[in-house]
Amino acid sequence: MRPGVGPFDRCSIDYLVQHLLQTQAQRAPDREALVEGATKLTYTEVETLSNRLANALQEMGVRRGDRVATFFRKSIDEVIAVFGILKAGAVFVPVNPLLLPPQISHILNDCRVTAVITDPASLGFLKEAFETVDSLRFVLSRGPGGAPEERWRSLDLAPILAGENDDPPRDLCLSIDLASIIYTSGSTGRSKGVMLSHGNILASARLGSSYLANTPEDRILSILPFSFDYGLFQLMSAFLHGATLVLCRFRFSTETPRSTSTSSRTCAT
Repeated sequence: MRPGVGPFDRCSIDYLVQHLLQTQAQRAPDREALVEGATKLTYTEVETLSNRLANALQEMGVRRGDRVATFFRKSIDEVIAVFGILKAGAVFVPVNPLLLPPQISHILNDCRVTAVITDPASLGFLKEAFETVDSLRFVLSRGPGGAPEERWRSLDLAPILAGENDDPPRDLCLSIDLASIIYTSGSTGRSKGVMLSHGNILASARLGSSYLANTPEDRILSILPFSFDYGLFQLMSAFLHGATLVLCRFRFSTETPRSTSTSSRTCAT
């Protein structure tokens, strides 16, 4: 990436969503990318961890166009999962963590998900949803694998992220290829998947961040889950400009001021 290229000029260079992260890791490797409580990661660290996950997914047999779901309360691991899935050539499907097992089963079956990446606290809750998902082959989470009688392979995410295969996988996709499927809330019936290409996501990030005049000095408070379009585009806008994304977990509105008080110069956009 040559210096001085603006967010609209770079569309001919960064044509896949994961290129946003790769560009910032080259341009400003030590700049703070993510904050979750007391944990902070630079762009280089996010790049390295997502490369390790992507290489592991490919070694497991995840192929270009496969659907891989994420199920997290807002966390750094979720961001790593999103970019690791994209670098493997797969499609990430962010699932709202407030959904019930029947709703989750519908989403996983509707997009024929190959793998799910989640947090340990959600595994027991998700197993009910997994029972009817015939396409599911892998479940990744920090912690030991599951019982051998399960139809899917349970894998520990921790040693994967602590591995040594840091090389970025070869790009497998085009800008017109599918990058994500975001499901509607289902308030008027069953949730429906909205299909977003790499080009769709990049264009939305450029337009939205241009309107908001985002800069690398911004600290953007990420409140909405990535399963909502604006929550996802906050992540992409931050990484487009090399800003810092401050991840906020909350269930009630009174929790948000406590989160913002721990991160100075933070703004919600």
